[in-house]
Amino acid sequence: RNGDLGFARARYPKLARYLRFLMGREEGSTCRDLKSGLIRTYDYFYNTGGMDDYPAQMAVHAAKKTDRVAPVISSAHAIRCAKILCQVAEAIGAARDLAEWRGDIASLSAALQSYSWDEASGYFAYVEHDAAKRPVSQWRSAKAENFNMGLDGVSPLVADICTPGQTQKLIENLMTPGRLWTPYGLTAVDQRASYFSSEGYWNGTVWMPHQWFMWKAMLDYGEGDKAWLIGKTALDVYSAEIARSGRAYENFDARTGIGSAWHPFGALSSPVRNWFEGYFVPGTLNAGLNTRVVQQRWDGNRAVKASLDISGEHRTTVLAVLAQPPRSATWRGQPVPLVLRGDRCAEVAVGPGRGILEIA
Repeated sequence: RNGDLGFARARYPKLARYLRFLMGREEGSTCRDLKSGLIRTYDYFYNTGGMDDYPAQMAVHAAKKTDRVAPVISSAHAIRCAKILCQVAEAIGAARDLAEWRGDIASLSAALQSYSWDEASGYFAYVEHDAAKRPVSQWRSAKAENFNMGLDGVSPLVADICTPGQTQKLIENLMTPGRLWTPYGLTAVDQRASYFSSEGYWNGTVWMPHQWFMWKAMLDYGEGDKAWLIGKTALDVYSAEIARSGRAYENFDARTGIGSAWHPFGALSSPVRNWFEGYFVPGTLNAGLNTRVVQQRWDGNRAVKASLDISGEHRTTVLAVLAQPPRSATWRGQPVPLVLRGDRCAEVAVGPGRGILEIA
């Protein structure tokens, strides 16, 4: 947010060690002992991605195969973490680590593409390995479906490692009503799957945290309309429940939008605050995970000048909330179209590469 390199230098070594553990290089780590190169963390905790009773994961535990089945989300988010650390390493002068992180990004991306992509469903799949830890098949339900038609299966969008065709299929599954999209936001499991349950926990309800990751991904892909739909729907659903009950529930019923499970759950409300600030609080600048904000300067919340470094190969969406309705935007000195979200949020599509964004 403020280009504080001291903040980055103090935390980078700890984050680097954490990522090396996930990559299987720290002493004692079993996270990457499968010969596919995919990551699994079941030796340390019973779930991955925070999704407690996600159907594919429950089936892995029931079959007692946690030592030989890899989910997608662990590898996808590790790729994103490595990309973030590449940004930080370049900023703080730790170029010696760039080859390491780029190697991790390349090897994990290749493993997901080689073993996990399921063209028929348009989702990435859990990958099963044999006793020698060699990859042998994709994890299927009792009805021979991809068992990962859900938020884990679209998580490579967060990593930004997909082909254009894969990206199109994943976003279609994400945002099409009757699949992951509901009138109340993204449900955890595709509604067409035999293992979807509207009475479930992580197998049929709407959760805020993973919607936040998908919102960031839509910004990365320049899909401003879809990002706005995710964020605005979440705000409306959350606000309606607060008005109804005054409680901050864990998740929301995909059929009714009513809150459920544990209610004094502040941690799961932080994405909601992020959406509110991102679209409605003056002085807030937001972008996707591919964008590093090198510096931002505000003129009394009436204008902003931001130096951005945007990685990836496609245009990205940037949001800036001003104190008054925004009227103009330039990127690298050239005018760019501006979309108004709410009454004061400027949405522009820019990049990739480095440049100065000005909104007034």
